[in-house]
Formats: sequence, structure tokens, C-alpha cells
Amino acid sequence: MRNFETETIIRNDANQLETRKMNWTNLVMNHLCPALGCITSGLMFGVVAPVRDLTECIAYGSFGALNPVPCAIMTGNCFGWVVYAYMKQDPYLLASNLPGFLISLWLHVGAANLQYLEQTKSSVL
Repeated sequence: MRNFETETIIRNDANQLETRKMNWTNLVMNHLCPALGCITSGLMFGVVAPVRDLTECIAYGSFGALNPVPCAIMTGNCFGWVVYAYMKQDPYLLASNLPGFLISLWLHVGAANLQYLEQTKSSVL
């Protein structure tokens, strides 16, 4: 297999021009694959998350068969990954988990509101 390399001219810390070889394998592994992971993660959080189910439960006024515990666990998991991505300064990791954190936060707040609604209904009756 051929290793495709090109030369790039960049400025180093001493503001001097420096020539570096860019390896296409490195480009694919360090940029293209993580970008595809961000897209896959976004699709997963958008499709697999129970957004439609929680919306229907809120409209109905009851959880029914929906278990609200995974919403809280999803929030904690995504928050942990977002903090880790920030600490590591990894933009791909942050971009893949930030949408999941925002979606799970909405799910968590919606589930908490629905649970509170059920408690207030039972205490009034």
C-alpha cells in the first residue's frame, strides 16, 4: 500500500516557516473518522432517544410504560463525557456528546415535570 504524503508549510512557535509532511493516513484517522463518529453519535441521540415517547407521555399526562430512570442516567453519562472532552480539549468528543447532553437534559426535565404532575394529581385527589 502506498503512503501518500504531501508537504505543508506552517509557522512554528518561533514564528519561523517550517515544512512538515502530511500523512493521508494520519488525516483520515485523526480527522475523518472522528468526524464520522460525531455524525453517527448525533444520529443516534436524535433517533434512539425517547423524545417522541416522552412527548406523547406529557400530552397524555402519565408515564404509562415509559421508564424515566434512563433519562437521568443518560444526562449524567453525557455530562461526564462533555466534561472529559473539555478537559482533554478534544473537539470531536465534545461535538459528539454535547447534543446528547442537551437532548438528555430536556428528557430529564420533562420526565421530572411529568413525575411531579403525577404526584400533584394523586395528592389533590
